[in-house]
Amino acid sequence: MKKILILFTLVLFFSCHNNDGHMDYDKRTDIGLVTGVDCREDEYSTPLRLGNPNSFTKKEPDELTDSTTETPTDSSGELSITDYTNNDIAFIMYPNPVISNLMITSDHNLTDIWIVPAQAEKIYQDTDFSSILHSKLYSETEIESRAELTINNTTGGTLQVNADDLSPGYYKVFVKINGEFYWDNLIKQGNATGFEDIYSIMNFWNN
Repeated sequence: MKKILILFTLVLFFSCHNNDGHMDYDKRTDIGLVTGVDCREDEYSTPLRLGNPNSFTKKEPDELTDSTTETPTDSSGELSITDYTNNDIAFIMYPNPVISNLMITSDHNLTDIWIVPAQAEKIYQDTDFSSILHSKLYSETEIESRAELTINNTTGGTLQVNADDLSPGYYKVFVKINGEFYWDNLIKQGNATGFEDIYSIMNFWNN
């Protein structure tokens, strides 16, 4: 009986140990976690990075081979996303933080968009998320079930999303391009614009 008890204790110990390790890995890829944000005023502004964003906006090798944008400039002669980002970025969104209207733009066709509520935590600030995150990390069912706002069957490379009904806080914005999922972290500000909100955001990530 004593041997059985000792064996049971050892099994329980190693089981808990393995679960802790698994939970730690899951935490880094938690769909509801935000570890940083790239703030951007407009399409061509250089983003201000706060924290270490667990976002996935860069194209993987051999992905997005369609040619929605044929030239690096649009009809007005402005630089396209392809030219501006050296053809690495699948999509960008702005302004971030957003109060009302969020613009999502890509050189490729955006077919679906989901905005998922998230919680900001200043953890994993030294983690190399580029070695962990990939387009098949989350299933469409999981993203859909967690989304607070969903836009399906869209066409074109630019979409304006009304964010008025989103509560102030952090979100993950998922887009589907050529059957692949990409995402970026978003801050929704309150209706009162004010430096207080911006100050609080900066203070959270910089201290």
